[in-house]
Amino acid sequence: MPNLNSTISAHIGIAHIEFNEYLDHEAERAASVIDKYIEQMVDAAKGSQHPYQLLHRLYIISNELPKAVGKACYEALHNCGRMSASRVVKALDRAIPRDGGFDVHVKEAVGGAILQAILKPFRKPVARIRNIISDMLIEPIKRSVLERIVLGGAVVISRLMTTVKQAFSPQRVADILVRDISEGKDRRAQITSLRNELAMPRAAAKRTVRTEGIRVATESNMAAYEELGDITIGYAIHALLDEATRPEHRARNGTIYYKYPVGGQKGISEMPRPPIEPDGSIAWNCRCYLSPVFESLENFEMPTSSNVLPSILVYQDWWKNASDAKKRIAVGVRRFNYVTQRYGADASYSHFIDADGQLLSIDTLTAETAEQAAERIAANDALSNEARKRRASLLLTGGA
Repeated sequence: MPNLNSTISAHIGIAHIEFNEYLDHEAERAASVIDKYIEQMVDAAKGSQHPYQLLHRLYIISNELPKAVGKACYEALHNCGRMSASRVVKALDRAIPRDGGFDVHVKEAVGGAILQAILKPFRKPVARIRNIISDMLIEPIKRSVLERIVLGGAVVISRLMTTVKQAFSPQRVADILVRDISEGKDRRAQITSLRNELAMPRAAAKRTVRTEGIRVATESNMAAYEELGDITIGYAIHALLDEATRPEHRARNGTIYYKYPVGGQKGISEMPRPPIEPDGSIAWNCRCYLSPVFESLENFEMPTSSNVLPSILVYQDWWKNASDAKKRIAVGVRRFNYVTQRYGADASYSHFIDADGQLLSIDTLTAETAEQAAERIAANDALSNEARKRRASLLLTGGA
């Protein structure tokens, strides 16, 4: 099975795409706690006989709301940690080959005796990896470990609760409600007015869950990867390469950070742990992720440089059945919209990449002529087909 680390990083990349979709859901759910309290405020205004009654109720809400938002964020982060760790362990399970990962039809064509002889040199190390992953599937991350990771964001969530408290003015909200009622606005309009008034703390709650969610996911994933022990020699950093990607994150994409660096290799101390940068600063809304890099195994092609890029074949196979929402996360909204508008909803992953498997910028895509695009897409498809043939023929050569 060639390019094991590229295959692993691709499967984990797909898990990260799915996690980002889930993270958006959790961020919105945490922010929606404010919406529920807004409805309570509107109901309080309707049921109050006197403005002082309304103001009293709003002061009670001003004490309840920060705590409710903080609790919702903690719950979201626990969910993010469990979800991410579970997905990356399942990704490893899919990526690590069984009997060398060779296609079933090739196995049948060659025969059992030849197959056993070819698989013998690397059956033991692969079996070791598979046994570890089987144990990890039962409990991707221990509850105590996840709790410690989530509590690592206590200061950030405390800061969010202070922000919510300071942004909520009972007197200001009361004035808005009295004004809307006096103007004859209905319940929906009153809710809209308060949503506008509390837009800042709502956005802060979403931003906190998104950023802390990535941190919790990274640390939960790393806790899972560490269970692999000395099988891994380091980790590779990857970025979602869309229009929102920071230039410096794009530049480091695929870089390996070694546990025991030699000869100019980067060490773990230089490694980002998204969204935390090596210098300790926070890259807000960072969506980078780490994948483990495995040691050299006989008959497995390991990286010959300090760079690991996800397998294009894995992404192409995933693309066929992925939802549009996941595709947009994978390639970026603008890039996805442009290509699908130009080539139709059946556009393949080959429509988005160059000959090296890198995502093309939106400027490059729009500057292409129809002939240039057709030639590029055909070349990408030909390279993919050739790669699939090489993957299948590996069995016949025994990895030589």
